[in-house]
Amino acid sequence: MFKNNFIISLCLLLGLNVYAQEIVTDRPDQTESALCLYTSQLQVESGISWNFQDGDGFSSNSLVVPGTLFRYGLGGPLELRVFQQLVRETNGTNALLGVADLEVGLKFRLKDAANSSLKMAFLTHLIFPSGTEFLSNKKYGSLNKFCISHDVSENTSLGYNVGYNYYGQGKGDLSYSLSYGIGISDRTAMYVEAFGTVEEMEEFITNFDAGMTYLLKPNFQLDFSWGTGIQRKMNYVSVGVSWKTGGRGGM
Repeated sequence: MFKNNFIISLCLLLGLNVYAQEIVTDRPDQTESALCLYTSQLQVESGISWNFQDGDGFSSNSLVVPGTLFRYGLGGPLELRVFQQLVRETNGTNALLGVADLEVGLKFRLKDAANSSLKMAFLTHLIFPSGTEFLSNKKYGSLNKFCISHDVSENTSLGYNVGYNYYGQGKGDLSYSLSYGIGISDRTAMYVEAFGTVEEMEEFITNFDAGMTYLLKPNFQLDFSWGTGIQRKMNYVSVGVSWKTGGRGGM
């Protein structure tokens, strides 16, 4: 029984084999899960994060209060996704509050066979230049990722993403992440992760983070994470909650 609980905890963290009734989230790590919601399932993933950056003569602190992802199962292999953030940003003595650009997208299930631990999906978001003046990129953009996950052993798993982001100008950025998850108990799991970008196809940026999840109920999860930059001075701390309702599993 305890061995099975280990596996369920990992599924909750990285999106691996799990019963349809259990919640599987795309937070708190940067690696998006390779699972899609089933028909008529609604999932809300929301969190508060404190972000600190210092580099290239520029220093800023931001508080996301909150950032929320809405996910809805459209049926078949498709999941609808809407993401929005309310941000308080401080630069020096100036503090501004506003909303970030809206993201709307889809996740496509590519491989999710019941007899295989390998899961694959493709995710794409369209960025609308709808945010507050100081937060908006002022151009349409897109975020795109291949999402893959699989079991390593009975209580460890890997999730990884490779993607390309375009923000309406320049060459765009390649993105990557690799998350290693460990099941601790039937309710708790933790992870360590490397993630980053190749900015404008030239500069390689690497970051590190770690965190944990705690399952209060099969459809209700709490999380905590912390991250830091390797080449650049960057730190963040985040806490969040995720909730799922609707649907009965199946396609």
